[in-house]
Amino acid sequence: MHNRSAVAFPEPIAEFTKSLRAAMPEVSVEVDRPADPKGEWWLDLVSNGFESSVAWRPDHGFGVFTSERGYTDQPDEVYRQPELATKRIRQLLGHWKESSKLQPLSLADIRQLRETRQTALAAALEVNQGAVSRFENREDMKLSSLHSYFRAMGGRLELRVHFDSFDAAVSVPSEEKDTDEESA
Repeated sequence: MHNRSAVAFPEPIAEFTKSLRAAMPEVSVEVDRPADPKGEWWLDLVSNGFESSVAWRPDHGFGVFTSERGYTDQPDEVYRQPELATKRIRQLLGHWKESSKLQPLSLADIRQLRETRQTALAAALEVNQGAVSRFENREDMKLSSLHSYFRAMGGRLELRVHFDSFDAAVSVPSEEKDTDEESA
């Protein structure tokens, strides 16, 4: 680990680096501290060709980059807990070992991060476990199915659109709105 001064790391960074070293001793971590103590810290992770960057801000948590981006772009994923950020880095390293690419979250990755078994999710969705497995591997799915899938794990689905000229949140009807409108 690289430390540019004798000042201690903020507790979340110390927990994250400790967790990373325990889970993945082969990963080296270089930490760059900001000039402003309330600013963004950068952690560069390297292991046998695997490289990833993590940005940490006290008010946001750990930002993980999974796509090729420019210097000023925002992280693709944000984790508020050091342990969860470590789990995601472990997933990324596992995927990288299989494909030599950093991959965005899959439905199965999200379920695993939430520590939800397919059988428990199937029970919450009132389907069988095989249906959950097929859904997680499907290439095309309805937004209402995604809403239900994430809601069953305690989350909510949000959509964003990206153009060269702008990025924006997209409003899509939720399953509850669709049901209310159909009964009206």
